[in-house]
Amino acid sequence: MSTKNLILACLIAFFPIPLTAQVGIPDSTDLEAFLDGIIEGNMEAHNIAGVTVSVVKDNQLYFSKGYGFADVGTGEKVDPATTLFRIGSVSKLFVWTAVMQLAEQGKLDLDADVNQYLNHFKIPDTYEQPITLKHLMTHSAGFEEYILNLFSTDTLPPISLESIFQEEMPTRIRPPGTFSAYSNHGTGIAAYIVEQISGLKWDDYVTQKIFVPLDMQQSSFRQPLPDNLQINHSKGYKFGSTYQAQTLKTIPLGPVGVASTTANDITKFMIAHLQKGKYGNHRILDSLTAVKMHTPLFQHASNINGMCYGFFDHSENGYQIIGHGGATDFFFSLLLLYPEHGTGIFISTNSINGVDLNKNVTTAFTNRYFPSKETPKTINLSKDYLTQFEGDYLSNRRPHDRFTKIVALFFDPVTISVTEKGLLKTSGNPSRTWTPIDSMTFVDLSDNRKLGFRRDEVGIVQHAFTSNAPHTALDRISTLSSRSFHGRLFLMIMSAIFIAFISWIINHFYKWHYQITDEKDLPATIKKIALINGLFIIGFIIIFLMMGEDNALFFRKRNWTDYALFSLPLLSLLLTIWQFVKMIGLWKLDHIRLRSRLFYTLLTLGFVSLIGQFYYWNLLGFNF
Repeated sequence: MSTKNLILACLIAFFPIPLTAQVGIPDSTDLEAFLDGIIEGNMEAHNIAGVTVSVVKDNQLYFSKGYGFADVGTGEKVDPATTLFRIGSVSKLFVWTAVMQLAEQGKLDLDADVNQYLNHFKIPDTYEQPITLKHLMTHSAGFEEYILNLFSTDTLPPISLESIFQEEMPTRIRPPGTFSAYSNHGTGIAAYIVEQISGLKWDDYVTQKIFVPLDMQQSSFRQPLPDNLQINHSKGYKFGSTYQAQTLKTIPLGPVGVASTTANDITKFMIAHLQKGKYGNHRILDSLTAVKMHTPLFQHASNINGMCYGFFDHSENGYQIIGHGGATDFFFSLLLLYPEHGTGIFISTNSINGVDLNKNVTTAFTNRYFPSKETPKTINLSKDYLTQFEGDYLSNRRPHDRFTKIVALFFDPVTISVTEKGLLKTSGNPSRTWTPIDSMTFVDLSDNRKLGFRRDEVGIVQHAFTSNAPHTALDRISTLSSRSFHGRLFLMIMSAIFIAFISWIINHFYKWHYQITDEKDLPATIKKIALINGLFIIGFIIIFLMMGEDNALFFRKRNWTDYALFSLPLLSLLLTIWQFVKMIGLWKLDHIRLRSRLFYTLLTLGFVSLIGQFYYWNLLGFNF
C-alpha cells in the first residue's frame, strides 16, 4: 500500500464519515473495506508478515479474513479457518471461565483463602490478609512480576504446575486488594486450583469442559501441539531486510499463555460469552454467572476502567467493552467484546510490532462503529495545585526480588509535568495532554482516555492510573530509585575506572621511556587490586549484557555459567574491601603524594558505590 493510501486508511478509520456514524456495523461490505485498508496499511508500516481477524455480529460469525503469510518461505497464506496463531494471554480467559464454572458448581469460593485449595505448596503469609480467587482474577494479589522461566529455551517437556510452584513463587510485595499488577503466576495458581478441584490436568479440563461443548476443534493448550494442528500453525517472524522465521519458546505456565487457535474457532468462545454462556445447544456458564463475570470487580479510582472477573474493562466512547490482550514471542493478539451490541473482534499477528497493529485496528474499529457519545465536562485547576502530580512514575508490573530487578532500568518512566496552560502532560510516544474533570481525574480530549491519581495515607500523591491499563498502576519513584540517578552514577564510576586505566598505561610507558624511578610511587598492591577489580566489573557487565540480549539468561534453567557469572560481583566485593583497607593505609604513608591519595580514595569510593548498586539491583550473589 502506498503512503497516500495508508494515510487515507488511517483518516477513514480514526475520523468516521457521517454515513458510518451510526452505532454498529452497517454491512459486511463496509466492514471488509474498512479492515482491508487499516490492516494492510499497518502491515506495511510495521512489517507484519501475517494477520488473522474475525468479527462477531448478532452473536454469530459475521466476518473473518487472513492477510499476508503464515509461512513466508513457502508462500502459504493466512487462512482464518485453518491457520493457528498463538493467542498469548488471551488464554487466561479460558482459565477464568473454568474458575467461574467451578464456582457456579459450588466447588470454589471466590472469597476464600486460596491456600485451602493448594495441596502441595502454599503462598507465604507475608500479610495478614489472605489472597482470594477474586484477587487472582483482578491481578490484585500483591505479587511482584516474576519473569524467570516464564518462557523456556530448554527443549525439555513441560513440567507440572505443581512442580513449578514448588520451585517458583513470586514474592508478595503489597497487601492483596491494594493495586492491580498483572501476574502470570497468579493466573497459573488459579489454573492449578482448577486441576486440584476437578481432578483433571489443565489440558484435559479445558478440552472437555470448554473446547468440546463449543466445538472448538482447531484450538489447543497442549505442548507440543498435536500433529494435525501443528501442521497448520503459523510461523513467527522478525523483520530485518527480510522476514526471518523464529523458533518458538515453550511456556512452562501453559494455561496462562500457550493456547493456539484460529480466528474462526475462537469466535465460538466469543459468542458463548456474548450469549451469556450459551453456544448452540450447549452452555459453558449459567447466564447469571456469565453476566457476573463481565461486571467490574476492582478499580483503582473512580472514573478509571477496572478489572472484571478476569476480563479487562476496556469500556470506551460510552459503551461497555471487555476483553484481553496477549503477547508471546512473535505473536500478538487482542479480543474485544461489545456485550450490549452482540459484537466482538479478534485479531492476531505473527510478527514483532504486532501490538501496534492490534491497537490501531481495534481503536479504529471502536471509533468507526461505536463512535463516542461522551462529552466530558472539564474544570480548571490552578498550577500550584497541579504541581503535586509532577514526577516520574514507573509501572508496578516489575520484578522486585532476584537479579531480574535490574530489568526495571530498561522501563521507560512516565514523566508528568504541568504545562503553561495549566494542564498535565505525560511523556511517551506520543506524549499526551490531560484536562481535569475533577480534582483527581483528567481526560485526554483527543480520545477520552482518562488519567487518575491516588494519595497515600499522609495525603501525598504516589500512584497514577490510566483507563486503558486497568491491570497495572504507576508508582511514583524517588530520585534515588530512578534510572537517571543510577545511570549517571554508573557512568561516573565507569568513567573513573576508565580514566584510571588510561592514566596507568600512560604513566607506565612514560616512566619506561624516560627511565624514571619515582621514590614517591604508590605501593604496587593497591594498583593491582584496582586493576583486577575493574577487569572483574567490566567483564561481568559485558557478559551479563551478552547473555541477556536474547533473554536466554532469564528463560532457561540455571547452569554453571550463571554461577560463574554472578561470582564476579562477589569477587569484586572482596577486592573492594581489600582495596578500601589499602586506601586507608595510603594516608599513613608520608612519602605518598596528596594527589595520589585523593585519586585512589575517590576511585575506591567509586568501587564501593558500584558494589552498592550491585546490592540494590540484587546482582550481588546468586539471587536466582
